[in-house]
Parts: sequence; C-alpha cells; structure tokens
Amino acid sequence: MEPSPYLIRLSRIARWRLPPKEAADVISDYSEIMAIDPRLYEDQCKDYGTPKQAVKQLTTFADYGRWMAVFLVLAACLAAPAAWLLLQFPHFQFELPREALFLPLLLGVILSLVWFRYEGERSRELPIGLVPQLLLLLALGVCVMFLAGICFSPALLELSGTASPGSAGFAVHLLLCGVCALCVLAGMAGLVRARLGDRRWVGVYLLGLTVLLNTLFLLSVLHNMALDIAGDTWWVPYAQRMGLLAAAGVIGTGVALC
Repeated sequence: MEPSPYLIRLSRIARWRLPPKEAADVISDYSEIMAIDPRLYEDQCKDYGTPKQAVKQLTTFADYGRWMAVFLVLAACLAAPAAWLLLQFPHFQFELPREALFLPLLLGVILSLVWFRYEGERSRELPIGLVPQLLLLLALGVCVMFLAGICFSPALLELSGTASPGSAGFAVHLLLCGVCALCVLAGMAGLVRARLGDRRWVGVYLLGLTVLLNTLFLLSVLHNMALDIAGDTWWVPYAQRMGLLAAAGVIGTGVALC
C-alpha cells in the first residue's frame, strides 16, 4: 500500500523542521493514523490541519533555528563564490582574492561534517543516485584540473585569459562558468537531501563545493592582469593551491561517506 499524499508531505516537512528522532516519531504516529483513515487529502486537512500546520505545532524555535542557521551558512559557502562570479560576468573586471577560497571550503567541511554526524541519519544501504552524482562531480573536477594544466602554458594562458565574446578565452570562461553552475545546483541538492534523508548526501555538497572553488581559482588566475609568468616554474604555486583545495575537499567527502 502506497503512503497517502498527506503522509508523504508531512514526512518531508517533519524531516526538514524537526531533529531526526523527533521526525521519525511523528512520521510513525501519523503512519498509524493514515493506515485507518483512507479519506481524501482535503478531508484529512480539515481534521488534522495541513501537514505544515501539524508539524509546526511540534517545532521548537531552538531546534529549527539552529538548523536554519547551519543551512544558511552552508548555503552561503556555495552562494557567495557564485555571486562573485555573477557580479563580474561576462567582462571579468574584478579579481578574486585566491586565498579567500579556502575559507568557504574550510567552513563548509567542518560545519557540515560535525552537524550531520550528530543531527543526520544514515541508512544501511547506499542512497540511490549518490554514486553517479559523486562520479559526475569528480569527473568535472578532473576536467578542471586538466584544463588548468593546459592553460598554464604561457602561450595558451594569454589566449585563454581573453574574455571578449567570440574568442577562445571567452569559450573557456563559459565552460568554466557552466561547471560552476552545475556544482552549485548539485551542492544545494545534496545539502537538502542530506537533511531529508541519508546524511551521506552531504558528500555531494562537499564535492560540489570543492569543484566550484577550484574552478573559481582557475578563473581568477586566468583573469589576473598582474600575473608574473617569468620562469619555467611560475605555475607551481597555483597548481599547489589547486591541489590543496582538491585534496581537502576529497578528504572531507570521503569522511562524509563513512
């Protein structure tokens, strides 16, 4: 027997607004009620209130307020770098401080792992769709690193750093912006699903955040008008920073999957 529409909606709202244990208790109680009440959704709402009203009565400001604060901070770790990209697209007139990219990654990794370790649920089976999304984000990250290796050639760096419409550099910028958009969408979806279901979905959030920040780092290098490319090893510090960002994010993702 399929769950009733009322129970489906109530379950989602309960998992979003309540701590895991309390949400499970509420869903269990309403499952028993719905099992003996086959009426239409509208009729059930007249007696029990809408699912949102029913859950809201059980929500405490402290619990829900803590979760919303955590959610907003984690979302800002994705949104703030993406907002920088939107503000200066398509002319790329502002330079992003490359060291600032480590702050959202550090905050996102620590806060998400600590929060969902204590406030998340973990099912026995791996969530459906988790592995394909992780592999897709990993493939995007590898492509960004490969593109960085190509662009760090002095001749190609000058070409790829030109962001005028119709140029090869503009195509590179559009490609990297597309990667950023996919990472933001995947990261936000992973964060929401980690709250509504298995906490291991936070791995998608962390990997999406990692690829996003590494892509923005590459964009900031391509747009650096004061870049000193004298010498054969000028690119090493930039490659090291990208490698450090990638390593920290991958390690955080691995911990989230445990």
